Amino acid sequence: MAASSRNARPSLLAAARSRRRPGAAGLRLATAAALTLLVLAACSPPPAPPGDFEPIASRFDADTEGWTSAEDQAPTWQAPGYLSVVDDDIGWQYAIAPARFHGDWTGAETLSFRVLVDDGLIEHPLRVMISGPDHALYVAFPLDDLVSGEWVAFSVPLKAGRWLHFDGEDVLEGPVATPSELAATLAAVQDLRIRLDLTEKFSGDEVNGVDDVVVE
Repeated sequence: MAASSRNARPSLLAAARSRRRPGAAGLRLATAAALTLLVLAACSPPPAPPGDFEPIASRFDADTEGWTSAEDQAPTWQAPGYLSVVDDDIGWQYAIAPARFHGDWTGAETLSFRVLVDDGLIEHPLRVMISGPDHALYVAFPLDDLVSGEWVAFSVPLKAGRWLHFDGEDVLEGPVATPSELAATLAAVQDLRIRLDLTEKFSGDEVNGVDDVVVE
């Protein structure tokens, strides 16, 4: 029995060594597979971070980009590239964004735009409003922010605090929206509009401009 055991050990060692050392063909296949994985990893784009938001913008470089008005007279494009909105009725005038501004704004941080203020006597604050399935929320900018006859840039964070519930045009300050109400509205935006009744003029003689509307 002892002799048989001694004779068996070399064959067992040889078998183990042969299992540990792959042949040249096996090494080539393993190397090729590893290189393929490295190439695929290098060519694949990095994953988008959670909550990433693709900005939406209207620059009006060539046309009105689908923006409409709250009144009968449609907005017009003006060189060198902005939207012109005429107040041609006694109702409140709004510039209304096209459908590509609708949808999920979750992850967006700021809404910004520029307004060319009519040269009349400023009497009404500028408002920007977003609406969802359950809430219409707005931010009103103080009269002191407006400059008659000049371009003025506006920016508002998409965070709770400044956004108010819209309870009618005659209500100067609605209730403050809660964080959950604002989040629900931003998750399903159905309407974006900018109120452009700013001066004492009405019925066709007040004209305001809009440019560089950006959600990002």
